Parts: sequence; C-alpha cells; structure tokens
Amino acid sequence: MTLVPGMTKNGKAFLTLHVNGQPVGQWSPDDARGHASGVLDSIAVIALDDGYLKVLTERLEVDEAPADGQVPLVRQPPCSVDWMIPQMHHAPR
Repeated sequence: MTLVPGMTKNGKAFLTLHVNGQPVGQWSPDDARGHASGVLDSIAVIALDDGYLKVLTERLEVDEAPADGQVPLVRQPPCSVDWMIPQMHHAPR
C-alpha cells in the first residue's frame, strides 16, 4: 500500500491510495487522519487483548482455544464470565 499526495486545480490536497502499484482510491486529508487514528487505536486494543488473553490462560488457567474466542467478546456488552466458571481452579477455603 502506498499513498501518493496530490492537489486539485482548486488547491485541495488529496492522497491517492495505491495497492500493488495500482490506484484503488482517493482520500482527503481528513480521511487519512481518520484512518491513521484508527490504526493507532488498534495498537492499544491489541495490547489490551494480549493482556486479557494472558490473564485468562496463565492466571485463570483457561484453555487457550476457548479463551481466545472470548477475547473479542469483552468489547461487546453485556460481558459475562459464566462460560469459564467450570474451568476455574478455586483454592480450597
């Protein structure tokens, strides 16, 4: 993916989006800022998802496959942990 800057005859800036050397679209500066902001936000989400997965698998000892399937669900209300209660190892009282 490559972004090629350009300017209209009226002096408005734009970026042409190229994929595999072929132009596939055009963004305004605001579109490009919005995309960049989304990419940066996703970096934070990735770090949080990784931490959540580690808590599930390492601290709560949930098997990786069901834990990995639950990570995206934490962003969808309502969030319930009922699915993992049978797998939790509780210390004796």
